[in-house]
Amino acid sequence: MTRKLLPVDDAGKNALAELGNRLRTLRIMRSDTMAQMAQRLQCSLSTYAALEKGEATTQIGLLVNALGILGCLDSLSAVAPVPVESLIKSEAMRKRVRKVNPTLPTDEEIDF
Repeated sequence: MTRKLLPVDDAGKNALAELGNRLRTLRIMRSDTMAQMAQRLQCSLSTYAALEKGEATTQIGLLVNALGILGCLDSLSAVAPVPVESLIKSEAMRKRVRKVNPTLPTDEEIDF
């Protein structure tokens, strides 16, 4: 059974195209060919070309490996940044919610 991918909206397509252009620019700055990158990533040339075109059909692992080869793996931390300060201040992050096991007696029920 094959799964059909959900279509990417225009904003997503633009973001992927921009990312593909950045990968292409970084590859050219290293004087690598598309064939060399495909070989390093152990994928076909057409798959690597799809990555540079920003097509939504390429695997995220391939993107991570390409960023690693190009020396930009650290840039993934900027993909969906979470403001740590706001998490620390968040009331929901400070409270730990525990389920009470109804079969165990509570402290009030223990009489010894």
